[in-house]
Amino acid sequence: MTYHPVSKRMCRVAVLTVTLCMTADIARTEPTKPDPVLLEFYDRCSTVAESRMLSPDKASRCAQAYQAIKLSFLSSKDRRSLAGAAPVERAALLAKAYAAYVSWRAAALSAALH
Repeated sequence: MTYHPVSKRMCRVAVLTVTLCMTADIARTEPTKPDPVLLEFYDRCSTVAESRMLSPDKASRCAQAYQAIKLSFLSSKDRRSLAGAAPVERAALLAKAYAAYVSWRAAALSAALH
């Protein structure tokens, strides 16, 4: 994978985080706050994408960061089962991760406003 010089460090963190999330053996039932570097990277991706189309490489890196953020909201058991899951199970786990992310994002925004 080729990294853009400006975002090289963040992309490596994103890839590392995905690896750590997928192999972590720390059992947790409640998600923790996602990696702030990934969040900042993804927020910048979203901001840029609102004003212009991203290159395929940049769009891919942004999607990887977004996926890592969502996966951070799954328990380690769910993350482990994701790799071998049938398509329907995988879709359900990804929907669960997305719902948890949206809920966390809304709570974080609400807390920031109060």
